[in-house]
Amino acid sequence: MACERVEKFVNFMMTLPMFQALEFWQIRLLYNDVNIRRFVQGEMVVHEEDPCSKNGFFIIFSGRVKVFSVDDKGEQIYAILGKGDFFGEMSILEEKPRSASVAALHPCEIFVWDCRAFIRMLEKYPSISLAFMRILSERLRRANRRINNFSFMSARERLIVYLREEVHRRGILQEDGTYLIEIPPQKAIGSTMGIARETVSRVFAEFAEDGIIIKKGYKKVLVPDETLLQI
Repeated sequence: MACERVEKFVNFMMTLPMFQALEFWQIRLLYNDVNIRRFVQGEMVVHEEDPCSKNGFFIIFSGRVKVFSVDDKGEQIYAILGKGDFFGEMSILEEKPRSASVAALHPCEIFVWDCRAFIRMLEKYPSISLAFMRILSERLRRANRRINNFSFMSARERLIVYLREEVHRRGILQEDGTYLIEIPPQKAIGSTMGIARETVSRVFAEFAEDGIIIKKGYKKVLVPDETLLQI
């Protein structure tokens, strides 16, 4: 059983851009510091204002989480993260409390390194540090594009952008050339994209009618032709 867990860990980590420059044995060593945690739907993973010494650095192996905060106006979702995504690095690198909360949208399995183990990883493997900076830069670039463009976009255009990003980041290519993507609750999508849940539901129904998506149950959709995701 232990060997199977190690193999699962190594095979998964080798698919992530941040770790692809490492040798098998180097990734195997990273397993010595990891804690594998499981969360049920709705369970809190991180609380806003937690000290950086609590929890650590997280990589999602399965499931999805929402990154959010709550104020007088209600809940604001900043991001929805899934398999292969990471979080928790800002608090560690800045040595400041957590800037947002994280909760499981679906049952999740997450790899966790404590703060010291994460810093050791960056110091020991420069290739991880460089890849890490590239990924953070792309996140910032993507956020800037949204800020600059979304104020001029309709709800339909914003959801086209959302589906296109999901296809590129997490779409599973099927034998017939379609892409299967798993979608979070519509309320979460709406909060992330600045759209009311009812509008998300209406536009997704229009997408299905137009053949842009094919609904596959409650949590998954097929995108039959990526070229249809044009604004």
